[in-house]
Amino acid sequence: MIGSARDRGLTTSVTLHHFTSPLWLAKEGGWELDESSEAFGRYARRCGEMFGDLFEYVCTINEPQIVAVMGYALGYFPPRKTTIDGAQKATANLIKGHAAAIEALRDTCEAKVGITLSINDFVPVDESDEAKSFRDFTHYSMAGVYYAALRDGRITGLMVPDEEVPQIGGTDDFVGIQYYTKFVADPSALPQAAARDTGPESGPADLGPGTLRRGAAEEDRTTQMGWVWHPEGLGTVIDEVSEVGLPMIITENGIATEDDEERIEYVGLHLEEVHKAIGRGRDVRGYYYWSYLDNFEWNEGYRPKFGLIACDGETFERTPKPSLSWYGSIAKTNSLKT
Repeated sequence: MIGSARDRGLTTSVTLHHFTSPLWLAKEGGWELDESSEAFGRYARRCGEMFGDLFEYVCTINEPQIVAVMGYALGYFPPRKTTIDGAQKATANLIKGHAAAIEALRDTCEAKVGITLSINDFVPVDESDEAKSFRDFTHYSMAGVYYAALRDGRITGLMVPDEEVPQIGGTDDFVGIQYYTKFVADPSALPQAAARDTGPESGPADLGPGTLRRGAAEEDRTTQMGWVWHPEGLGTVIDEVSEVGLPMIITENGIATEDDEERIEYVGLHLEEVHKAIGRGRDVRGYYYWSYLDNFEWNEGYRPKFGLIACDGETFERTPKPSLSWYGSIAKTNSLKT
């Protein structure tokens, strides 16, 4: 796959962990297991040894916050646990796993290596002290702790002991930003999230994407995922992440919609925010649209249509959408004037 892409003039970016973990690791405790970070480092070393000559860009872990929060605090993803302390332990191990992978890949290949973070524009549901405090808590748990580790090489501010991670701390080649919407921090959602049934038939907890739906005002535009259009938040996030001091790549941004004209409008607005951020001196090296094809969107299945190309689930026939050529012309000319 890597060779085929390179033969067609594409620069490849390989992700080593995208939400799923080996069954043996899950049975032994998943990312709550102290040895999980060492195991991930060994896996990354093996990947580097086998494929390092093909790697150009490598993302060690895709959206570790989603792994920790959705799997260990909100119970929306496996292992469907609902404890804050478990989520924070998983967070620490994911950061250490990234550090172990960085060390392994530095030894085995010359690729540019980083991590991709799911970062929304965190806003309080109102101006109350409680809402602002909850906003600060959720922001640190899902973003700030990673900024601190990537900048300072230190895990701090969690419900686990502080720890040095000397392999990182200004050493990543890039940090990936995966941005879609704003996150409305609503402390009133806490009781519902804590009390809800976590059986197989249950839906998402209110503090995950459900909060985004609850946070949408009647007049807000939303996507098929229920996420609010909030392009200006991407500029805010880029400014925020720039304080880490690493080059940035927008590694995911896109919209789930059946209306391709809406897709073009949405992406254009977000690219304008990237352009303005570069004009402010922010070190943004690139932008990836999510996604090339209509895809399997985890718990949401095939319903949301993110793709630039439609894909028939039965025949696998691919049909380019107008947004594909529109986006391609931007990529070819490096200009929003298409």
